[in-house]
Amino acid sequence: MADLDAKLKSPCLLRIQAGVSSLNSREGFEMLKHMNCYRICTSLLLVCLVCCLAYGDAIGADIFGLKRGMTVSQIRALDFGTLKRHENKEEFYYVENPEMPKDAWTVGFLISPKDGLLKVSFFFRIETNAYGHGVKEKYKELREIMKKKYGKGEEYEGLLPGSMWNEPRYWMLGLMKGERELKWVKLVFDADNKWRLEGVAVQVDGVSLEVAVIEVGYEFQGWDAYQDAQKAKEASQF
Repeated sequence: MADLDAKLKSPCLLRIQAGVSSLNSREGFEMLKHMNCYRICTSLLLVCLVCCLAYGDAIGADIFGLKRGMTVSQIRALDFGTLKRHENKEEFYYVENPEMPKDAWTVGFLISPKDGLLKVSFFFRIETNAYGHGVKEKYKELREIMKKKYGKGEEYEGLLPGSMWNEPRYWMLGLMKGERELKWVKLVFDADNKWRLEGVAVQVDGVSLEVAVIEVGYEFQGWDAYQDAQKAKEASQF
C-alpha cells in the first residue's frame, strides 16, 4: 500500500512524460485508505455540481476560496471542516467528508512551511457498474466545468496495448488493474494566470467493479520547485 506521503512526495502529478500524464489517483486512493478515510459518500456527484454554482463556480473558479500560499489558519477559516495533519508529515493536511463540496469524500492539502499552500486535491467516490457508465458520466461533467474555466487541456483515454481487459464489460477491471486510464490535464495557462497554477487535472481511478474515485487536483506555482527541493534533500541522505 502506498504511504500517505507518497502521494504528496511523488513526481509532479501533472507533468506529461512521453505523451502520458503521470497523475496517479490510485496512489491517492491508497493514501486515503491509509488515513482510514474509507467513508461512504452516498450523494450523487450531480449534487456537487449544483453546489459548485452556489459557491460561484466553486471547483472551476476560485477553488472554494483557496489560493496559492495560504497558511493553515487561513485554510481553517474557510470552513471546509476539521482540518487534520498527517501524523508523520507536517506538510500534509486533510479534511474528511468536507462541508464543501458537500459530496466530496476527502480533500487533501500540501501546505509548505515556507511557501504555504502548493497543492490541493478533491476526491469523489462514485458508484458505477462494470462498464463504467456512471463514473464516465460524472467525469465528463467535472471535465467540462474545468475546461470552461481554465480552457482547453489534453485528454488521455485508452487501454494499454496488449491488455486482456479490452471488452466493454471489463472497463472497470482494466481501470482497477492500472491498464486503462481516463484523465484530463491542463498545463499551459495564459500570461495573467490569476490562479497562479502550474497544472490542474481530473482523473478516474477504479476501486472495485462498482466503485470509482474521481480526483480533481490543483498544483500551484512553486510545486515543481518544492518537489525538486525534497528530492535533493532525500538524495543527500544516501
